[in-house]
Amino acid sequence: MANQTNVLKEKNNQLTGMSEAAIPATPGLHIVQVPSNLPLIYIRRALEQAVFAGLSAYTLGFEKSQRLIPFLSVSKNQLTQATDLYRNHFSSKEGEQPNVVLLGKNQFDVFSSEGMLYVTLKTGKPRGETVCTMQQQIRSTFQPSQVENFIKLQTHAREKNICFIVFLQSDLAPDAIGCTELADEYILLSRCEPYVGAVTSFSVDSLNRQWLSGLAIGNVQMSTIWGIGGDTKLTTESFIHEKLENRLAWLARNVMVMGPDDVGKLLCISRHSVWRHEKQIFVPTPHILPDPKFIDHQLKFFACPDPMDEPPDDWTQA
Repeated sequence: MANQTNVLKEKNNQLTGMSEAAIPATPGLHIVQVPSNLPLIYIRRALEQAVFAGLSAYTLGFEKSQRLIPFLSVSKNQLTQATDLYRNHFSSKEGEQPNVVLLGKNQFDVFSSEGMLYVTLKTGKPRGETVCTMQQQIRSTFQPSQVENFIKLQTHAREKNICFIVFLQSDLAPDAIGCTELADEYILLSRCEPYVGAVTSFSVDSLNRQWLSGLAIGNVQMSTIWGIGGDTKLTTESFIHEKLENRLAWLARNVMVMGPDDVGKLLCISRHSVWRHEKQIFVPTPHILPDPKFIDHQLKFFACPDPMDEPPDDWTQA
C-alpha cells in the first residue's frame, strides 16, 4: 500500500497545479459557453478573479499585471455598487483595480453593430495587456452580420493586445451557434454534481485543444466556492465523473488507497459498484487531484450515518 501511495503522489506531483498545465492566454476572442443550469454570476466572478490574480482560468494561464475591464449590464444607480463590489473583491498588491464599464439595463449584444462599435470605442487605447469580460444570452444561430462583427472584434483584440472573454449562456450545441471555428478559444462548460461547500461544479471542455486531454488540458473539472467575505474561489482537478458518488468512489480507491469493501460501506454502495466506478472512469495522466484532506472531508460528509451491511455478491476482481 505504501508503494502504491508513493506512486500516486509522484504521478500527482508531475502537475502540481493547473498553472503548470495551462497554455498562456493570447490576445483574441474567447468564448465560454455556459448552460442555463449553471449559475453564470458565480462562474464569471470566479474566472475574473483568477484572471486578475494571474492564475489559471479554465485552461489558460494569465499574467498578474494584466488589466481587467468587466462590461456589466446594470442600471446607472447600480454602477456604483457594482464598481465597489469589484474593488472590494479584486484587491491586489500589483496591477490596477478592475475598470467597470456600464452597458445599460437592456440585453447587450456585443456582436451587433452597435455593441461591437461601443466595445471597440471603450477599449480603443488600452494600457498594456488587457482582459475584457462580458456576457449575453444566445437563443439562435449567429446571423451573417453577427459573424462579420465577430471577426471585426477579434481583429480589434489582436491589434490592441486585448483578450476578450465573452460568456455565452446558451443550451444550444456549440456547432449550432456557429462560432466555434472562429473563436481563438472555445470553452464549453457542463454541470457536475457539486462538492460539499461548493456553489457549483462544472467540467471544462476546450474544443480547440481536445487533442491535449492526455495532459489534463481541455479535460478538467472546476468548482466555485463562495467565501464568507463574498469572494469566490476556484478549485481545479482532472475531470473524473459528473456524479459526486462516482468521483468519491474513484478518489477513495486511487488517492486514499481504500479497499473496495471499505469504500462500499462508507458510500453505502456494493463493492461491485465500487469496482464498476473504477473501471468506467478514465482520468488522464498525470493527474491533477484534490488534496487528500479535502477528499477525506468529502468522504466523511457523504458517508451514511449508519451504513448497512451489503449482502454478499459474487463479485471478484478481474
